[in-house]
Amino acid sequence: MSALPSNVLLVEDGEPFMRLMAWALREDASKSTQPRSKTEVGRLRPSAIVFNMRDSKSQRRDCIADLRNIKPDVCIVDIYEGDEPRPGADGYLVSPVIAADLKAMIEQLCNHLVRE
Repeated sequence: MSALPSNVLLVEDGEPFMRLMAWALREDASKSTQPRSKTEVGRLRPSAIVFNMRDSKSQRRDCIADLRNIKPDVCIVDIYEGDEPRPGADGYLVSPVIAADLKAMIEQLCNHLVRE
C-alpha cells in the first residue's frame, strides 16, 4: 500500500492555498513545511516538494532547477495555472488542484523514485 512521504515541502506564494494544501496533506500524517529560503531546503530534507509560484516562467524554471541542485533526489510536483508547465519537475498538475489528485501524484512519484 502506498503512503504519502512524511516530509512534504510547500513552495507557495499564496497563503490561503498554502494552508489548504498543508491541511489536506496533514490528513495523511504528512508534515508540510514552507521554507523561508532555498537554502533551508537542504536542512529540511523533504521527500517531496510541491511548487506553486506565480513568478514568470523563467523565474519558476530557475527556482525548480535551484531546488533540484540543492536536493537532487527529491520529487517535485509543479502546479501551474493554464500556462505551460516549467521543465524540471517530476509531475505536473493544473490549478485549481483537487487534494486527492495532489496526494496521488506525490505518492506515485515518491514510490517510483524509491524503487529506482
